[in-house]
Amino acid sequence: MSAKPTLKMMRDAGVGDTVLQLCNGDIHSQNQDPKTLTRILPIKTIKGVYPYSGSIDWKNGHTGEEFVEKYNGEKERRLAIDIINGKIEQYNNWVENEMMNISNVDERLKFPYNKVQSYGKWELSIVFEMPINESDIFSDDWREEDLVIEKSFNNKEIYKRLRKLGENDDYSVECFNKMIYDYILALTDGKTITEKSTFYYPNLEFEDYFMRKSIDHSECDNLLFGEKIQNESIISTLIDLVGITAEDARAGRIKGVTFNKKNKPMDDIWKDGRRYKKGFKEGFIVKTLPEDWWIGIDIVNELLHFKHSKA
Repeated sequence: MSAKPTLKMMRDAGVGDTVLQLCNGDIHSQNQDPKTLTRILPIKTIKGVYPYSGSIDWKNGHTGEEFVEKYNGEKERRLAIDIINGKIEQYNNWVENEMMNISNVDERLKFPYNKVQSYGKWELSIVFEMPINESDIFSDDWREEDLVIEKSFNNKEIYKRLRKLGENDDYSVECFNKMIYDYILALTDGKTITEKSTFYYPNLEFEDYFMRKSIDHSECDNLLFGEKIQNESIISTLIDLVGITAEDARAGRIKGVTFNKKNKPMDDIWKDGRRYKKGFKEGFIVKTLPEDWWIGIDIVNELLHFKHSKA
């Protein structure tokens, strides 16, 4: 059974943004139309978009230089994406600076280079269930085109939680659908919902989904807030507290970084193609692979102790 999450909790976890990504064609778009939320449906499958072994590549459109980062396993995949995304960020900074140096608007429009979207490190894909309602929003064209293709989204918390569930695909789908339904119920709680309301049909679709599966919605586990899922994943997520990524650094969640005692601000640090946030840094970042860490768990005092062997 799930604890009842608040709307704020779900928004903070990115559930609302995830739903928007699923209802729009481009997960990177900054102009996602909220009206498309009326077509959110339960999902029938969910999976990752990256193979266990492979490569992350990108070609610089200006210099023609090609970058390829091979990986084998989840840890190396994330590192490969960080490195390539660092190259992309450098390129995007160059594009932005070049554009700013062009004062003439017409000439700026002719500039042959555009910013590039970075790789989504936490990207997953889903396939929707077939809608049961014969509504105009589910047109024949939409059923033939949008409904049958995989939809992608990028959400770190959802990605990590699904990994903790392992290979139990049916359970993962059920928990994901519970999460979305809880979000819809929280959004519409206390509101007057009519057939013209954005979430009128989504509410019916999810309600019917659980009924036809003979599942009591109130007894399901919310993927992000289910008590059972949270308790099972506490120990396995401890290592996440000490791993540093470029994303963590940019967000200010910096671990394994030594600081300049004189508190002199330094320029942005570039290392292995990754850009780290400006700050009062000594100028280097301690390498933080999981095997380099010692972790101690004090069960009595409910404390976590960790130390980097090379710090």
